[in-house]
This record gives sequence, C-alpha cells and structure tokens, in this order.
Amino acid sequence: MSKVHCFVLAAILMLSTFVSCRKAIDYIRDHPGACDSICRITELTFSAYDPSVPQDDPLRLGITYNTKGNPLSIRQLNPSRRYITTDVFFRYDKFDRLTDYLYSVGGGYAPDSDRVYSPFIWHKYAYPAHDIITDTVITYPTTLYTEPAPVAPEGSSIHLYKYDASGRMIAFADTYKDPHAPKPEFSRIVYDRRGNKDLSAWQKPNIVYDSTINVYRTNKVWQLIYKDYSQNNPVYKTSLPTPANTFDLPTRLPYTLNGDPIYYFDIYSYYVPYYYITYACSAPKGPVNY
Repeated sequence: MSKVHCFVLAAILMLSTFVSCRKAIDYIRDHPGACDSICRITELTFSAYDPSVPQDDPLRLGITYNTKGNPLSIRQLNPSRRYITTDVFFRYDKFDRLTDYLYSVGGGYAPDSDRVYSPFIWHKYAYPAHDIITDTVITYPTTLYTEPAPVAPEGSSIHLYKYDASGRMIAFADTYKDPHAPKPEFSRIVYDRRGNKDLSAWQKPNIVYDSTINVYRTNKVWQLIYKDYSQNNPVYKTSLPTPANTFDLPTRLPYTLNGDPIYYFDIYSYYVPYYYITYACSAPKGPVNY
C-alpha cells in the first residue's frame, strides 16, 4: 500500500502555516489514497450526551501511538466501569506496514498477567504484491499477545484486498488456508462521484454520507482494518448534522451497525446513538510528536 501521499502531506505540513494546512486538507479530498496526518484520534467517548457535560461516567477509550504516528493500542480509560469492551493491539514491520491486528472479544487482561482472555482474534497482514494485501484471521490462538504471531492453522480465513494506483481499496476476495482451496475471485468495490463507497451496492438504504472528512482517513491503519476508503462518513438519514473541528474532521458520529465505528466494540449490554471523538492536532508542525 503506497505511503507516498502521506509523506508528501507531512512535508507540506512541516513547511506550512495554519492557512496552508487547510490547503492540505483540500489535497486529501482530491486524492483517494491520501491520509490526513494533521490530527490523530486520542480518545473515543460512547455517550448519549455531550461528554463535556457532567454525567454518569460514560465508556471512554484511549488510543496510543508509536513515534511514527501509527496506533499501538486501544484500551478502556475507565476500567472500573463494567462495560463489555475489547483490548486492541497493533504491530508493524520495518517499513511501517501493519503486520498484526489483535483483540480480545469481550475480554481484557487476567490480573497480573499478559495473557488475553478468549475469545481472541489475531489478524496477520502480508504484502505479496504492490497492489495486494492479505489478511489472515486466526481465531482463538493460545499465543500471548507479546509473543511472535502464531502460525495460521489449516482452514483459517484469508481476505485479499486489491488497491489502485492512488492507494484506495478497489476489490476484495475471500479464501482459506488449504493447498486445495479454489482460486479467489475478486469483487469490485464501487465508489460514487464523491469518492464514497456506493451504499446502494451494499444494500444500505438507511445510510447516507455527511460532508465532513471520513474519520478513518486520519490514519492508513484505520482505513485498512475497517476497509473504508470513502471521503466522507456514513451516517443514518435520521442522524443529527455532523459537527467538525477546524480541519473538517467529525467530532461526533452516530454509532451505526452498518457503518462501523473506529473500534471493535461488542454491544451486548450497552448501546448509545452517538460516539464523540477527541483529536490531537499538530498544525503547522507536522504529524509526529504532538
């Protein structure tokens, strides 16, 4: 997956003033594969109310990053509250490409241990060609999250993603680990004139797109794991208008089952209509160390 646009954008930011940062935001709108590294998401709050208003403690999730600006973990900030959440971790290779995306479903850590409760899911990413990424899913491994990635057993699901020259996902295919597995057949992803995934093809009649920049575009990792390279955010037709920060990034979005939020979240016992997004923005300095 190409990172040229991200590097170009970072260089623009480091030499820019606040006004030219606004031009950088315009740049990503015209380049489907570009990512907006001006702001990174630091916290998500799942609440029926504005999180700035005092209330019963809502679910709050914190996101940590490495020095390259890529996410390392997503964990609950108020673990005393008994929400069913998921601990999420990420790993990268020497080229800053995502290699591992792992999470415990409805779990967390055992006391004084680095073992994650099951059920536990481990995604392993590989880059066999310049325009192909593979995603092998290992279900319920016994490997500790701090250890090297486990070997995928026979029968493991494998997703393949195909990209165009701009770095946007344009097709996907599914197969499984088996020497006799049939050759995967790709299904094309259709985008509309605004650069958003065509929802009619996905039978989402109650979902439309807002006019703010898609929250996943703050990092190429979000785009990959959620397979969303749209320009804007999917919202319900009945949703409130999307508020945005100075850089046209959304600060509140509806929690939708049809347009997944930026977090793997199991709503067995907790549901809210909206989640709130907190950013750390670096204008005009650049994307790292802010």
